[in-house]
Amino acid sequence: MNLGEKEWRLIGAMLLILAVLFVVDLVTPHGFTKHVLYATVVLLATASSRAWMPSAVAGIGTVLTLAGIFLGPDLPGFPTWMVIGNRAFTIATLWILVWFAWK
Repeated sequence: MNLGEKEWRLIGAMLLILAVLFVVDLVTPHGFTKHVLYATVVLLATASSRAWMPSAVAGIGTVLTLAGIFLGPDLPGFPTWMVIGNRAFTIATLWILVWFAWK
């Protein structure tokens, strides 16, 4: 397997995992902090030979995390500020991982 084929398989795996996590995010209530699992895909992106890959994956994870705020089901009695706070921590985690990947 050459480098190009390996890279495409990695990209395919990351896109598949991102899609599965987003679907899980859409069908589970906001009280369950499953969006933090996007961090695993950022860590997987560090296996890429492309230095920009963790940043790209973190960007996609950020967009999907924000979309989950509006598209995911509400949990009755769960405060909105906690939903936004949890997702802000997830986004911060994604970009901290990118920062470490660049070091």
